[in-house]
Amino acid sequence: MYNYALNSVNIDSRNSFPGVNAAKTPLRQEYLLKTSNAVAALLLSSEYKDFDMAVQESLKNLGQSVKADRAYIWKNIPTDDRLCCIKLFDWDNDPIFQNSIRDPDCPAYDDFLPNWREWLNYNSCINGPAKKLPAPIARFSEGNGARAVLILPIFLKGGFWGFIGFDDRTGEGLFFPLEKEYLRAAGILIAAAIDHHKMIADLIKAKETAQEGAAAKTEFLSRMSHELRTPMNAIIGMNTIARKSGDPEKVAHCLSQIDISSHQLLGIINDILDMSKIEANKFDIETREFDFEKMLENVYNVIHVKMDEKQQKYILARKENFTRLVKSDELRLSQVLTNLLNNAVKFTPVGRSITLSVDCVPAGKNNADEAILHVEVRDTGIGISPDQQERLFNSFEQAEAGTTRKYGGTGLGLAICKKIINLMGGDIRVESELGKGARFIFDIRIAWGDFKKPAAAEPDQNEDFTAAEYQWNDKTILVAEDIEINQEIIQGILEDTGIAIECANNGLEAVKMFEQNRGRYNLILMDIQMPEMNGIDAAAQIRAIENGFKPIPIIAMTANAFSDDVQHCLDAGMNAHLAKPIEVNSFFKVLTQYLNGAGELSHTAAPRRLPTR
Repeated sequence: MYNYALNSVNIDSRNSFPGVNAAKTPLRQEYLLKTSNAVAALLLSSEYKDFDMAVQESLKNLGQSVKADRAYIWKNIPTDDRLCCIKLFDWDNDPIFQNSIRDPDCPAYDDFLPNWREWLNYNSCINGPAKKLPAPIARFSEGNGARAVLILPIFLKGGFWGFIGFDDRTGEGLFFPLEKEYLRAAGILIAAAIDHHKMIADLIKAKETAQEGAAAKTEFLSRMSHELRTPMNAIIGMNTIARKSGDPEKVAHCLSQIDISSHQLLGIINDILDMSKIEANKFDIETREFDFEKMLENVYNVIHVKMDEKQQKYILARKENFTRLVKSDELRLSQVLTNLLNNAVKFTPVGRSITLSVDCVPAGKNNADEAILHVEVRDTGIGISPDQQERLFNSFEQAEAGTTRKYGGTGLGLAICKKIINLMGGDIRVESELGKGARFIFDIRIAWGDFKKPAAAEPDQNEDFTAAEYQWNDKTILVAEDIEINQEIIQGILEDTGIAIECANNGLEAVKMFEQNRGRYNLILMDIQMPEMNGIDAAAQIRAIENGFKPIPIIAMTANAFSDDVQHCLDAGMNAHLAKPIEVNSFFKVLTQYLNGAGELSHTAAPRRLPTR
């Protein structure tokens, strides 16, 4: 262990103050005290608006007070399991020499002083000729021209904060004990000022960030009020017109507008829920095999109506034939494409074109089962300025702010797209110029699945099911639902099927009805949030009552639509999950699966539907 004992110091071996000898200790003490006071006054002074300059000036005063050629201060930074340090400030009496200083970037104490823990326990400083210092320190010091070095550890708030150091390039004598004590005190003062300044800066930054966030959310709420009230106004208004009108054509038109506005409102709600999941870190990616080309067709079916209204041309540039199924999250990927294409339609004038380009490149030379999916959505619209591009993917923000916006929107879509692409291991960016359109580009890693089989003739998936096609006159279902209008909706949807429907107003009532009428029901539709007993507990009790008998299909039918909500339903013994608002196609698919006996009573969720927003 390197031990530079202070009691062996020859204070005459170093003349730190011209004209002051060892016998004039009181004068030397007064000089150092004045210097320390000057440093304190400098750091607290309002004269220096630049804090860094004030610290630099303090190091200069301290260095000159002990005739040092260089002064520096380093702060500790924990890195993994090692303690490192970084230089914060450095003063040199020779600016030209300072440019040649070569200190390590962020050295670990274990590297330049292996026994530093013992040094902290038993030694108050490193003080002596540079050539006699521990090898790594000697190498750094002598490489910077130092012949004598003083390194003082700084303790702040009970912990090892860092150190302050002084180099002498003219002599090899020890720094005086009195110098050491005053310099250590000054070092603690500087360290405290640095931490205090950082704390104030962090508080100011946090305040500014909070104010910016509050302003963005205020603007967002203003927009959201408009976006929510617009479709709601259409729904309420068209409903009023339909009730007053006796013209079947006008009533049909009103119902059509109500349907369009309802889906618009649902899209806004879905965006809000997606953003809430993102902020709660509950936004999940589910990887499954799917037909990528069919997914592209579904996306086009969603957007083509708006494109037709604006007489826009849709161009699909596809370099990959997709002879194999793709393993990724079909729902989330289609959500991104739908959002980007909807934006392209919105911001592209009438009669112009929109291009979707898709390509795949191998993920690696020896990796034939994975690829990089490259997607570009290019429009010929208004374009986006560089300033707008910087905040385009931020939550609660849009490229165009203010209440006079021409194009509308919640400002959440692109933030959600970015999160989805990031969770898929990729990134999304925009390239654009004002008046020259925009290109949204993203790359994600996908895996290849099985080769696709020849397409068989399938019914049109977009064609609505007709309830009259399904006759379940010999079937009875139990609907556990506490909202009367929801009971009425289910009865209305199924009224042409001949199925018998009995309703329970809460989970406890559903359990009693099932227990008192064993064998009567062929299926249970179970809401989740109900009084008396929720659907999760009700399903678990029904499974316990069955006690080995043939299980009855229990289908969750709930507005709790997050992935963990689905899993909770399955864990409770339910067989499938349907999200409200009910999509009729999915509803009849699930009922057919279980009422016709084709469905196995395994606890698997119903296939997720593609977004319709």
